[in-house]
Amino acid sequence: MMTIGRNLRPCRPWQSGFTLVEIMIALAVLAILTAIAVPNYSEYVMRTARADARATMMEVNQFMQRFYAMNNAYDRNLAGAAVVLPTELQQSPRTGTPRYLISLVALTPDSYRIRAIPVGPSGSDACGRLVLTSTGRRTSQGLTADECWR
Repeated sequence: MMTIGRNLRPCRPWQSGFTLVEIMIALAVLAILTAIAVPNYSEYVMRTARADARATMMEVNQFMQRFYAMNNAYDRNLAGAAVVLPTELQQSPRTGTPRYLISLVALTPDSYRIRAIPVGPSGSDACGRLVLTSTGRRTSQGLTADECWR
């Protein structure tokens, strides 16, 4: 027995649900959307981690300027002990899985460089190492400094 539905199309009571073609089309659309969304999300996560590392580097820069104001040198305090970064400034983010390790390199009484090395999930970041010098010069190992420091 056939009945007429709302759209004036004949339908049979045993015909309900989706056809295989409709399911395959839906899966194809989902695959295309996923292929676009996942790389964009991954890039967004990398940029966010890089921004957090840059913020931590700026805090290290402020720490070093305060250290210099108190000790008249970047590399040693007045007692002759070498400068040591506080633990919370040695990685980015400060808690959880580190994405960047922050360190001081090339310390002299008059200058320093702050280096952020991507590790773990950020190890494949296209910018690579980020460097900030005591003179404010910003560089990166991978892409241009403008792309990595904006």
